[in-house]
Amino acid sequence: MSKSFLALLLFGLLAVSFAHADVIMPGTHQVDRAVTISNAEIFSGKYLLAVVDGPTGGLATAIIKNGEVLEKGYKFNSYHVFWAPKDYVDKVGVTNIVVDSCYFSQDYCKGLNVSANLPDSNLHLVSNEIEPYGGFVDDTDTIQAERITYAVVDNGNGNLTLVKTSYLKKYPIVGWVDQNVMPTPSIQPVTPSRDWLSGILCFFKSLFGGSC
Repeated sequence: MSKSFLALLLFGLLAVSFAHADVIMPGTHQVDRAVTISNAEIFSGKYLLAVVDGPTGGLATAIIKNGEVLEKGYKFNSYHVFWAPKDYVDKVGVTNIVVDSCYFSQDYCKGLNVSANLPDSNLHLVSNEIEPYGGFVDDTDTIQAERITYAVVDNGNGNLTLVKTSYLKKYPIVGWVDQNVMPTPSIQPVTPSRDWLSGILCFFKSLFGGSC
């Protein structure tokens, strides 16, 4: 993750920390969440890019690495994953890739008659549903931590998507508990073979003096 990316995240965090500092309400506790993408570098011709947008208006872009813990800084920032051709990113520089803020605030920008389209045709949205921030939960929920893993896959038409492959929750005493997010293979009903049916028919025919 680039130094400029981390610097922008830190700046955004410091800029709002005093006005919007986390206040731990009585009877609640924070959940330690770590989110990773296990195979972010699997496609030789594509980079996965993290784009962080926030209420301060700042945008930060960085290349996602295999198994890297995803960070968004300030809790009200939003985290988005894009992909772009490697040759394009290497040419322009990842820190020079800018996504229009209107893309992330489409309802607001529609009121201003501002286009919410991506300004750069080299960028392709992969996911805007990842949430690296664990937040706070009521103490009646004894969860302490979460470990969430995604894998990037080709959806068949050249674009990429993310699939959750692992979700672990940590609790006191019992420790880590697997949430079993991987799809369960479907079990197809077994159709009796014709030979099996023939055997049953032959049995009943023999009861009534018939032959097979």
